[in-house]
Amino acid sequence: MKNPTVCLLAAVLAAVLFLAPCLAFAEGADGEARTSFFNQKWLSAVVSLEVQTGDGKAAPAGTGFLVLTEKKHVLLVTSGHVVQDGKGGVRKGLAYRLNETGGESVLVTDRSLEEKKLGGWFLAKDKDVACRYIGWRKTSSIAAIPLSAFLLQKNVEAGASMVVLGFPLGLRSTENALPIARKGMVARSDPGGIIGDVFVFPGNSGGPALYVPALKVGEALKSPLVNEERFIGVVRGFIPYVEPAVGAQTGRTRVIFEENTGLARIIPADTVHALVTSRQVLQMEEMLPDLED
Repeated sequence: MKNPTVCLLAAVLAAVLFLAPCLAFAEGADGEARTSFFNQKWLSAVVSLEVQTGDGKAAPAGTGFLVLTEKKHVLLVTSGHVVQDGKGGVRKGLAYRLNETGGESVLVTDRSLEEKKLGGWFLAKDKDVACRYIGWRKTSSIAAIPLSAFLLQKNVEAGASMVVLGFPLGLRSTENALPIARKGMVARSDPGGIIGDVFVFPGNSGGPALYVPALKVGEALKSPLVNEERFIGVVRGFIPYVEPAVGAQTGRTRVIFEENTGLARIIPADTVHALVTSRQVLQMEEMLPDLED
């Protein structure tokens, strides 16, 4: 019969050896303690989409994010309804807020990008996704999501931990426009798309949804799906809960209340990948000039 004390000590030793890389990971490269396993560079890939108001300012309209192509150009991706007007065309006066290394932010407008011959928006047919090529200043502080970081829907399972990034209700600073991160999980993944158990609001539309490992374990496990975030889709919007208020005397609906269920519709990364690698997008890339100012 095995000695219970020995077994207990062996279990404790195994746990220590397994968790040692986790504790080491909590230290940053510069030796400073960290409070989050989340890779902060993802924040720099998120862009506030805005509409110019005519007074030199702009009002928040939604969220977008930057994607790095195979040829090292950068695409701005968002949900199609964020950039479309009521007639199915592209909204006038669109602008995109990019952070500068000095801490402030600048607006890059559709007009300026068109003048630099970077084309216009590409809208996916029958899919609520859009993209366009974008340029930036050499002083801009940005990051772009490589295609290798896309996680196809076949690998997205219910219960997986996730984070959505964006600017709900237009909450953003003009000095340093970093997005708000909200944590949740994959509630369902089926041929109809992905549903996230996460609160999103107007302004989140077009932002990235990321698979985030619940715990990173350093060198203990080599699987990239354990230690690295992955892009899983685009936030389309929240699923509402609608409840009518019926008049007691007339029996007719007098008021309809709409509440946020805490569930969000997410367009899978597969759809985004199909758009950014489509023939028309790649043809435009062949004609692009240098994307930096």
